Amino acid sequence: MTQGETDVLHAILARLDALLVALDEDAEALGTLPRDTTEFAAMDRGRRVASRALLKSVEQTEDQLARLFRLLPKLMLVETRGWFAQDHANFAEKLGILDDGFAWTAIIRLRNRLVHDYPLAPEAQLDLLTQAHAAIPLLTQTARSAQSFVANGGLSQ
Repeated sequence: MTQGETDVLHAILARLDALLVALDEDAEALGTLPRDTTEFAAMDRGRRVASRALLKSVEQTEDQLARLFRLLPKLMLVETRGWFAQDHANFAEKLGILDDGFAWTAIIRLRNRLVHDYPLAPEAQLDLLTQAHAAIPLLTQTARSAQSFVANGGLSQ
């Protein structure tokens, strides 16, 4: 592994550490997830800010994991030319980082919606928040599994 690759790997792992903290803090600041658009509209300023922070933390966590999923096979000298996101998820599943590579597709779609969609309707906003909140356990488990894989596989040295 080159020094540059090591630096990138360590930067991704450090970002994941920070993002796991952010996910916990954002979810705690949001409190109970609104059950409907009435509760969503009634959130105070702090909860509205926390909901936007949570959306961003979910998006960034998926992004960093996707970067790690692309980096790991290269570090393991696996040819990835022509691979798509699903191929990287399937490889992460083979490594034991993901339980189900196909389930990761929903996380990828959610991240793409968080990055590219700007819903104005409260129903759509609440839907994204609900999906993002539901993704936290999988993102957290995947990040921890990836960190463990790297640490136990000796890739981070």
